[in-house]
Amino acid sequence: LVVTKHLVELMGGRIGVASAPGAGSRFWVELAGGRAAARSPSDDGPAAGLAPARPTNGACRTVLLVDDDLPSRDLVHAHLRERPDLRLVVAANGREGVALALAHAPAVILMDNRMPELTGGEAIELLARDPRTARIPVIAISAGPDPAPGSPQTAGPSMRRVAKPLARDALLNAIDDAIAAAAGTGDGCPGPEEQGEANRKGPGH
Repeated sequence: LVVTKHLVELMGGRIGVASAPGAGSRFWVELAGGRAAARSPSDDGPAAGLAPARPTNGACRTVLLVDDDLPSRDLVHAHLRERPDLRLVVAANGREGVALALAHAPAVILMDNRMPELTGGEAIELLARDPRTARIPVIAISAGPDPAPGSPQTAGPSMRRVAKPLARDALLNAIDDAIAAAAGTGDGCPGPEEQGEANRKGPGH
């Protein structure tokens, strides 16, 4: 419940509980709706509490998320929703992540560590050996106690880390810093979030 509360609050929502003796407990969650809330004229500009998008000169960048944990994927999606300059592509395991990195040439990769098929470290080793993906910056998003994926040879200057649960500003700042440090890796944003086949089926299928 502590983790759930933290994730809900990171997405701008709230969680509560109502209990009755002999009847049990009912937990509820409220999240912000898809429609923009009514604002006063003084509210013009970036939404309160949201990290503003950095200037991108009209460029749109692909962010590849490699993570088998559905709540974490949903949280990243929520954080990037206010950033039309970032397009999210999702892989549910390390092997699919390598394939999508080759297919999309993302500007940055968010890599979990403990995953089926290939771990984050194994996926990073494969990406580092391929000249088409070796220069793509990687942000490790493993939970606090987990070691960052990759070896000392692959976890060089391009390796950053944001601990789970992912705070919005920390994640967006890491993405922006990685993109700024890697020149010429952006691409167009033709459509909404794209997902790999394994992610559409869900982990374990």
